[in-house]
Amino acid sequence: MSFNLFKRDKKESEKKKLEDFIRKDENEEENAEEVMAEETVESEKEAPKCEVAPENDNLTALGCFGWKEEKTEKWLAKCAKVWFLIMSLLYFLFGALTFAPIIFIKNKVNSVISDKKMSLIIAIAIYAVTVLLFAIFIGVRSGSNVPPAV
Repeated sequence: MSFNLFKRDKKESEKKKLEDFIRKDENEEENAEEVMAEETVESEKEAPKCEVAPENDNLTALGCFGWKEEKTEKWLAKCAKVWFLIMSLLYFLFGALTFAPIIFIKNKVNSVISDKKMSLIIAIAIYAVTVLLFAIFIGVRSGSNVPPAV
């Protein structure tokens, strides 16, 4: 008989724990709903700012020269913005022709070779050989009297 009483006590204590757990879970759901309602109200009040805004272009361009927007004349700010765009374009083209292919080749080689330094060295070597072959081909082609294929 005592054994059966022990089982009943255990079952009752498990039921109590389960009921407490369910109550906590319901309270957490109510709290979560309240928090979500508060957050949505706060987010509706604040207008989202775009990261790439026209105002930021001036700040970025002037920041590259170390100038403050308040102390810089408008024509000088426009010149700085134009110069910044030109330099960004040149940097993009230079990176697209040098860094981007090397990183691409490195990632492909890295899938075969697990050593990152070795895959970078191999990627640089492959890129250098490719560029040299194109340069030699263009030099030989332009130096000879062979007309271009049509």
